[in-house]
Amino acid sequence: MKKLIFSLALGAICCLATMAQTENPRGVYKLITLDGRAGLVNAPLDQYKICTDSVTLMLNVQGDKFQIGRSDNEILNYTGEKADAADDHSTRIYDSNAEHFTLKWWSENPNSPFFPAKGWCTEYYEAGKYSPEAKVFFDVLMNPAIVEEKNSNPFIGTWRFVGYMDELRNTKKEVARLLEEYPQSKYYNWRFRVFQPERLIQVVQQIGIHGKAEYDGKGTYIYNGNENNVKWLSKDILADPFTNDYRTDYEIWQRVTDDTPLINYISSRLAFAKHVGR
Repeated sequence: MKKLIFSLALGAICCLATMAQTENPRGVYKLITLDGRAGLVNAPLDQYKICTDSVTLMLNVQGDKFQIGRSDNEILNYTGEKADAADDHSTRIYDSNAEHFTLKWWSENPNSPFFPAKGWCTEYYEAGKYSPEAKVFFDVLMNPAIVEEKNSNPFIGTWRFVGYMDELRNTKKEVARLLEEYPQSKYYNWRFRVFQPERLIQVVQQIGIHGKAEYDGKGTYIYNGNENNVKWLSKDILADPFTNDYRTDYEIWQRVTDDTPLINYISSRLAFAKHVGR
């Protein structure tokens, strides 16, 4: 009887283990190994998949820079390893759960040292793993915006670019106009800045880059050695001057004060750009 109970329990565990490998991948996964033109190799790229129910994003990191896009034009859901027919070259997702997944795709890239000219390429992803370079970006992308405590450095936090002003006149009225037009403007979710105590991360649509940041009082930040003297229009709106055809114009930035992660804004922009063909 004990042997029978043990057999039944073992069978249940095996069944659960099998089921656990058929989940839809959801979360952030790092490319660990790749089986392609040169056989099984360690990941040649610092590459990540951000898998959600509504969009799949791919992010590549190289040093102090990242690039993000929607190279996967589909939601990555479990399919099983085997294709439906011999000539079916649709992407396969299998061995998948919250911890890892396998992606198999048909490559026709004639020039890549890693991907076959005409054949299957298999990529193995694992969750919870980041290179030190990628960790800098993901800590900002996936977490709510930080708002610095009162009476401390007013720059610290996440800022969105809302438009330009050629002079600082009637600023209250002009800023109100920019904010009203922002959701329908070409600048919607286009540029962001994340000020940290020793670093500034800048995101322009699909590209992110970071550099050293320093601060001189409440009106000056120094980015990679370049001094920038801003004008505070309110505690959550700043005007950053720049020279344009020998005159001074201003970039207007608004502090992000909600708890929406930055990745949501970027994803929204990518969807918007795709919709309007930008």
